[in-house]
Amino acid sequence: MVNLGLSLNRDRFLNLLGKMVAEGENLQNQPPQFVAKEDLAGRHVLAVLKPYLRENGGVLDLKYVAYAEGRGNMIIQYKGENEECPTIAFVGSHMDVVVADKKTWKRDPFKMEIDGDIIHGRGTTDCLGHVALLADLFVQLAEKKPKLNCTVAGVIIVDEEAGGSRDEADVGVGRLMKEGELSFLRRGPVIWLDCADKQPNIGSGGTVQWALNVKGKLFHSGFPHKGINAVELAMEISSALQRHFYEKFPPHEKEKEYGFECSSSFKPTQISTGEGSVNQIPSSVRMW
Repeated sequence: MVNLGLSLNRDRFLNLLGKMVAEGENLQNQPPQFVAKEDLAGRHVLAVLKPYLRENGGVLDLKYVAYAEGRGNMIIQYKGENEECPTIAFVGSHMDVVVADKKTWKRDPFKMEIDGDIIHGRGTTDCLGHVALLADLFVQLAEKKPKLNCTVAGVIIVDEEAGGSRDEADVGVGRLMKEGELSFLRRGPVIWLDCADKQPNIGSGGTVQWALNVKGKLFHSGFPHKGINAVELAMEISSALQRHFYEKFPPHEKEKEYGFECSSSFKPTQISTGEGSVNQIPSSVRMW
């Protein structure tokens, strides 16, 4: 194993992270109220990497891939000895953040503050800190120019927090895969670099999104026998789905060994009946 002698450039890391955190109000991602504009963070990443790109005489390859205006993914490569050598990839660091309500914060969530060894600010761990870390890794590789028998790749993505939820178009990692942009990563291991914490882990919780559309029959609530209540149907269906899920995916015997705090779950989190008045039996429901 080659010791590359890499260590975090603290000043560069904090400088980049602080600039991205300051863009946080426009990186919040909770459609339709908040739709992130990740390029506002990406421009700071590009500014750090620009001197080391191949078109500027450097050794890094960077491909900007956007499927929506202002929302560009970045695929970065430090090439190995040849085009067919294995890859090691760091994928999943994203430039959108969870919505932050300033009224519930003791500090400004969109201003990075350092208190000893603690960094405050929305996105410091999920996931702008990982983006800054990955950028620093590639800068150091470009500066040291080690000869490697593998290609090191980094994929910085958009739209992780929403992930194409509801009816929004897929503009992040899922779309990159569909379009074949990540096919070259099949030559080696992929490390998902998006744990919302400060150390590596061997087990992490995630989500699989689902949606349920139910059609009933609209009628005045004074004549319920003439309508079909889509809300009641959705509740019955979701309960049946939950029973089936928990029968098929009971608690795993090794959950405690791996430190999982809870077992897999199946939960609706939002429901919409569309427009209508309170004295109408709804004809349609969408549940997520």
